This record gives sequence, C-alpha cells and structure tokens, in this order.
Amino acid sequence: MSVTEPEARNRHINGFNIKSKTVFPRVLSPCTQDGTDFAIPYTLEVTVANASTNINSAVVPVKSIVKGFRAVKSAVNGGADDRVQLKDQDGNAISNALDLNVATDGGVVDATQLDPAHSTIPAGEYLIIDPTSVTDCSCKVFVDLLPIT
Repeated sequence: MSVTEPEARNRHINGFNIKSKTVFPRVLSPCTQDGTDFAIPYTLEVTVANASTNINSAVVPVKSIVKGFRAVKSAVNGGADDRVQLKDQDGNAISNALDLNVATDGGVVDATQLDPAHSTIPAGEYLIIDPTSVTDCSCKVFVDLLPIT
C-alpha cells in the first residue's frame, strides 16, 4: 500500500499567502514483529512574514497529534523580543514561544515544550502560527504531526 506524493499548494488564509505541503497519510499494516499498525508522520511548512500582528494558519488534513515544532530564521537577525508560537484554533498554546534572536538565514530553534492537553488536532481544524515582532520575526516554521485515529 502506498501513500500519495506530497502536493504543494498555495493558499490564501487571512490575507496571507501560505505555502504548505499537504499529504494524505494512511494507516499501514506492514509485516512487523508484533503486527502493530503504524502511521506515516507528515510536516506542515508555513512562511511567516515580518509583522507582529500577522496570524498565519495551516489546516490539518487528518486527525493528528503535534510531535514537533521548529523555526528556521530568514532575512535579518531577530531581536531579543522576536518570537513565534504554535497554538490551536481556539488560541491555546501548544508550544512554548520560540526565541528568534538567532543568526540570519538558517538559525534553527526547536520547541522545548509541547502541551499534551492541546496537541491533538481534529481533521479540518487549523493550527495558528502566532509571531511577535520587534526587530524581525520572518522565518519558516515546520510542524511535525502524526496521524491518529
């Protein structure tokens, strides 16, 4: 059984051009020692512009649990109060706020906390990527998800 290839899509959500890769994960039943089913993880990618009031979002295609969140800094160096945080569609924090006070073009910051109370996202709901900008918060964020039933 195979999984369809990721499909690049441009979306306009809340007035922002969101580039994301949507996959259509399926639960597989491979030959394993214990015969346990497993799912294929997938990653959502969102480009965040430099603005403190922009809220970026990405739709979760299937019920999933957030397993990771990271930002890769772009453009200019971030300042002491430049951050980005992952939230559910109700505005509840899923991750800690990532400090973007890192080197330009390629500095990577990983979430150190994921709140299990808000990490399960139903199919069709969206994730909010909420930036706070003082100097520059432009970056690409990546949300790692695992489909669940």
